[in-house]
Amino acid sequence: MGRITRASAVVLVGVMAGSGIWYATSGASPKPRLSTTHAVTSCSSTAYDLSLSFATTGGATTTVPVSGQISFSAAAATASVVVPSSFPVAALAGTTEQVVLIKGTLYLAVPSSLSSFVGGASWVSFPLPSSVDHAVDTIGLSLADWCGNASSLVNALEARGGTATSKGTSTIGGVPVNETQVTIQAKRLVPLVKVIRRIDSKIVSQMATASVTIDIWANSSSNQLVQLSADATGLSSHLGLSNVSLTVDLTDVDQPVTITAPAGAVALSKSMVRTLMRTLGAALS
Repeated sequence: MGRITRASAVVLVGVMAGSGIWYATSGASPKPRLSTTHAVTSCSSTAYDLSLSFATTGGATTTVPVSGQISFSAAAATASVVVPSSFPVAALAGTTEQVVLIKGTLYLAVPSSLSSFVGGASWVSFPLPSSVDHAVDTIGLSLADWCGNASSLVNALEARGGTATSKGTSTIGGVPVNETQVTIQAKRLVPLVKVIRRIDSKIVSQMATASVTIDIWANSSSNQLVQLSADATGLSSHLGLSNVSLTVDLTDVDQPVTITAPAGAVALSKSMVRTLMRTLGAALS
């Protein structure tokens, strides 16, 4: 399996942009938290399974599975991330990492090999920068709306210049669904481009001609989002990869979800967070 590189890190950001999350404004001036008022059709919560796959040209495919729950009404989410064995940080490679986000505070489970650095604590926490927190709020509002009304996601992509095509009906997990496919230029899925530019400015200009294909499956009865996939093959060659794809499945929509802060989490200082991010960035370069 090939080593995960800086380009692969871009994939983690860029493909999420390909799934329609273009509203994040990382680096923007601090803004107040958004009101968590949703449209009538919005989801209050959902469970999800996400799979991100990519491969270096001529190399093996790397798949990153992520699963968890989201409470849109409580501005909280969980994630269980299976870190690839090829990840360049040995303490994280091949592990399953737990993440909790609650109203602007991020909680990370500490791998046993690193717990001595935080006094043996099982969890650490730190507040998101205000601009990132605002972006997460904005994304949460959009996701809740798209979850409850898949047509709103199609409309949003079309408003960004995407071309939508009906692909007919089928079933997913025994649920009748309608499929819509949207093709859109990668450069339209920004301002997350601002984030990508900080990682590798050359990729931004290359995005001008690359396209992303997004397939959206909606419940035929409720129009709730059931599954979404994004194929960024058109962008892959610009990243030094042979393929990039993302699939998201939603289940247990609007079922009760309780997400609580992990007990005993050690709060990290801003300087420590910056040091950790620089170390991770160096490992990926």
